[in-house]
Amino acid sequence: MAALSAFVRQSQPVTTNAEAGSASNLPAAQWLELLAAVLGCSPGWLLESGHVDTDDLAARGRIRDAAQLIRSHGWTTPPRPQPSPAPATDTSTAAAAPVSWLVARDTYLSHVMACRICCAHHPKSPTHCPAGAELCKQYELETLNNTSQGEAPPETLR
Repeated sequence: MAALSAFVRQSQPVTTNAEAGSASNLPAAQWLELLAAVLGCSPGWLLESGHVDTDDLAARGRIRDAAQLIRSHGWTTPPRPQPSPAPATDTSTAAAAPVSWLVARDTYLSHVMACRICCAHHPKSPTHCPAGAELCKQYELETLNNTSQGEAPPETLR
């Protein structure tokens, strides 16, 4: 029988205090973070909503018991955090570029995207149909004109 008891003790998983739900030896901030993780919210929200106060942080009982108590007293799922707004795109290049360059760029790109012959994505040997070759030449000419006039060079395709 003693061998069976030893086997049972050895086969049981080893748990730490935090895993067992007893967190009294944890710092208050860590205890609050673990409680928030169990409840699926942020530590700040727990404090702001009044579900946890300074007395709770001082006592720091078992996390499982604290979560169960909070859920039993009118627990509502916290609101989802709103995603931060997308950063504004940098339009300084387009705003500083002359209209003639923008027209040449947009015309060339529109043609290349729709044409079945033009293949501009090969950097060393792009292929163009006659119309695409002319549009590419105009685009490159406008790019060279803008950089030679001392303006900030606009974006390039290659």
